[in-house]
Amino acid sequence: MKTLAACCASLSLIAGITWAQQNRLPSDEAKGYAKLCVERAASVLTDPPIRMDVDPDKPCAERGEGGGAMIVPAKKLTDKALAGVGKDVVPVGQLWFRKWTLVVNGKLVASDKLRIITVNVDDKNRPMPLFLLGVRKGEKALELVIYATGSEPLQVVPLKKLNQIQDLPVQLEWSRGEKDSDNLTLNILGKYEGVLKIAKTGK
Repeated sequence: MKTLAACCASLSLIAGITWAQQNRLPSDEAKGYAKLCVERAASVLTDPPIRMDVDPDKPCAERGEGGGAMIVPAKKLTDKALAGVGKDVVPVGQLWFRKWTLVVNGKLVASDKLRIITVNVDDKNRPMPLFLLGVRKGEKALELVIYATGSEPLQVVPLKKLNQIQDLPVQLEWSRGEKDSDNLTLNILGKYEGVLKIAKTGK
């Protein structure tokens, strides 16, 4: 019985890893989308709660059911910047969604609290929620702060320390969740990890 349970657990893990690998967008495709999104954001973002320059040549994008998610990292996101994090927010990057969005306190974020930016992709105007991400020092450890439309964070997520090597400044790992939400893990410079709950918007 234990052998069967262990086998099932292993198969479940392998299936999850395979699913994640199949949903990572190729680098060139991700860069194309990133450049369109970054250019559009630059033309309409007049009052961002975090000011940052981002690098559209180093995005990480994952497909989701009917849509997806993409992180475009801040150019000044470095090991040195993370090591010096204090109460002031250090920019991490732009997090974009297509037909998905964040779940906060167990509920899908209401549309009137989202910063929706319409980007022309493949000759179609596509409305996409944009979140601005940063890191700051919390009471006990570093925390990820997520902004939408307001000057105050929409969500604050605790960060867990990591020690891994990764190719991109910020990597996304999309995994199946329970019921109506999935998990989106952000790995920041291989040093810190934060997990977000996300769900389909139905639009």
